[in-house]
Amino acid sequence: GSIPAFIEAGQNFNSDAVEEDSLIAQLRGRATVLGDDTWLRLFPQQSSSDDAPDTWRTAYVYPSFDVRDLDTVDAGVLRHINDAIAAGADAPFVIGHFLGVDH
Repeated sequence: GSIPAFIEAGQNFNSDAVEEDSLIAQLRGRATVLGDDTWLRLFPQQSSSDDAPDTWRTAYVYPSFDVRDLDTVDAGVLRHINDAIAAGADAPFVIGHFLGVDH
């Protein structure tokens, strides 16, 4: 392997939506996302066709690029995680994306 160039690393900050098959797509609207708003840029809530389900059952996301704010995203995950897990069969897959201090 090689170390990515600065230009390549910079492309991660403005990612396009994932169009390939993915676990999120296969869950067909039965996943919940909590935390970093990057997930909605990668997997937008809008479905690709009228007969397809939305991408997420529930999404509680928060802006993640405020380097002075170390608490909002993590506090949002903690605020909603118990309800997301309690949803059980309605949303069997929960992503809790904590940023933490080192992100």
